[in-house]
Amino acid sequence: MTKTNAAGVQTALAQQFPSLALLADLMANFTMARDEFRDGQRLDVADAYERLETELVNALTHSPATVVWTPGSSAKMTAAEVLADQMSGYGYGEQLLRDVCTVLGLAAQGNNVQMAARALIAGVAAHHADYYADLAVE
Repeated sequence: MTKTNAAGVQTALAQQFPSLALLADLMANFTMARDEFRDGQRLDVADAYERLETELVNALTHSPATVVWTPGSSAKMTAAEVLADQMSGYGYGEQLLRDVCTVLGLAAQGNNVQMAARALIAGVAAHHADYYADLAVE
């Protein structure tokens, strides 16, 4: 997801789903941290970050049973397992679970939640890439 697309997703999310304003703030923090991370790191770490992020976005969007890259870990994890792992902790797990449930509830009511779902996936992918990028080049 490009910087422009991420900003558009955040704005649309905040406008369309006020109950997910915290998620929009989280996405803004991820975007800022990602940009700072990329600016201060070697190109190979930035490449690893991009690969990790893109791979997880694609897997969560198309096939959550896809095994994704988790450098430094002996366990092979699917995209769904990465999401479940993030929900189990790392400081924002409970909020992530509530946000996923909110999007599911809105979808069940017939609301168009495409932007909210994209924002959730982008946030999960950014968190995944933040965690594993350094391990990818060690």
